Amino acid sequence: DFWLGVYFAEVGNSKSAEGYFRNVLKQNPSRTAAMIELVRLASMSNNINTMKEWIEATKTGKSNSEELMLEIAMGASQFTELNQETKVFAEQVLKLNPENQFAKNIIRNMK
Repeated sequence: DFWLGVYFAEVGNSKSAEGYFRNVLKQNPSRTAAMIELVRLASMSNNINTMKEWIEATKTGKSNSEELMLEIAMGASQFTELNQETKVFAEQVLKLNPENQFAKNIIRNMK
């Protein structure tokens, strides 16, 4: 299912891709790669509601990988009303990896 999701995302069928990624998470809720792909889909489609969903899911501990938190920070950064969340996630990335240039740039661009 994961690779079908990747395929549909690559050909621009985000609705089908989202379905496959969500199915992967039903089978394996800790599959970080599927979470990351869903965050990317939300970001590409400017879907603030899905972005908020992933912010909340990550706060409750579904995953705390550096890559997932960075994807959320980058995706959330495009929504003005999510500035606080963007900063929090970028700071969490820097706690895990103080040299992460993407997170540094996100914070720098917020000032």
